[in-house]
Formats: sequence, C-alpha cells, structure tokens
Amino acid sequence: MPSLLESSADGDFGKKSVTALQKFLNQEGFYCGAEDGDWGNTTEKALQLFLKDEGYDVDFKSGVRDGGENTKLFQQFLQDEDQECKPDGSWGKKSAMALQNFLKNEELREEPPLYKGKEDGEMGGMTILALQKFLAQRGCDPGPLDSGLGKKTVIALQKFLAMQPDVLELKPPKRKKKILVRKEFFPLLQLGHLDRRVK
Repeated sequence: MPSLLESSADGDFGKKSVTALQKFLNQEGFYCGAEDGDWGNTTEKALQLFLKDEGYDVDFKSGVRDGGENTKLFQQFLQDEDQECKPDGSWGKKSAMALQNFLKNEELREEPPLYKGKEDGEMGGMTILALQKFLAQRGCDPGPLDSGLGKKTVIALQKFLAMQPDVLELKPPKRKKKILVRKEFFPLLQLGHLDRRVK
C-alpha cells in the first residue's frame, strides 16, 4: 500500500504534508472536511479530537501549532510513535519533520466510504445505514443494520454524542434590550406621533 506522504520529510509543512495529515485524520474517523491541503479550523479541531481520543489532555481553545501545551502534547504523541521529536512546546522545523516522517510511515488505506449516495439533504435509507455502520464502528450498538431510524439507533447516536467534547462552545444569544417609554408619552404613541424606539 502507498504511504500517506510520498514526498520527502524536509520540515516544510506545505500543502502535500497537510493533505497527508487530512487523509490520516479522515481515515481514522476524525472528519476534517476536504483534503485540500489547507490547515484550517476543521483540520485543527479534528486533530485535537484525535489527540483527545489517544488519551492526551487537550485544551480545545488553542491550536496544536500555536506553541504551548497543545504543541507539547502533539510532540509527545509523535515521540510516543518513535519519531525524533522533543516535547518542548515550540512548533518548528524538527516538529514538522517528525510529523512528516510519521505520515510517511502510515499507509493510505483504500477503504470504501460509508455513504455512497447523493448529498441531497434527505435522511433516506442509505444515509441511515451509513449512520448505523458509523455508530457500530465506534462501539455504540445501533441494533440491526436495517436502514431504519428506530429507537435503538437514536439511543446509539445520543450515546456517541454524549462521549464527544463540546469544542465549539456556542455562546447564548444576546438578550434584546427592553424599550422603556415613560407614561406621559403613551397618548402620543397611540396617535402615532412618537417613534416606538424612543427610550
């Protein structure tokens, strides 16, 4: 089988290297979107989730290459994978080379995709079957693989989601300010002489 990264490990972590990393994450089950060579937010989050799954105490608020604790954890992972990498928390050429060497040692697996249908927004049988297979692969029993969105499949999905960290940390919507109108203005409001936005 071909390796994920065919080019040399030169420490220049360009598009080919990022694409190899994205392929690795996708085939490990940590979806990072299109394999386009762009180390964006989706790739970053997928890598953080991968490290969390490997048992590292990841801080989801900082990037893996930003320097600091997450960088140190990633370097520790590379060292644990027998790569020459010192966990010093500083991302540089040596860390990039270690990651490139790691990717060169990983095989590109030619596995069929879980879902082979159209991306049409419909929750049809093929989509549900792919979801059931996905859950089964991750140890959450969806019941029989029958393309039916029954109670057991929904419980398996809920179980899987309950095991995932909330990395997006959505903020609650801002409260609308109340508009205060003094009592003496009520007659003017009723006559339409006063803009209702006046406080």
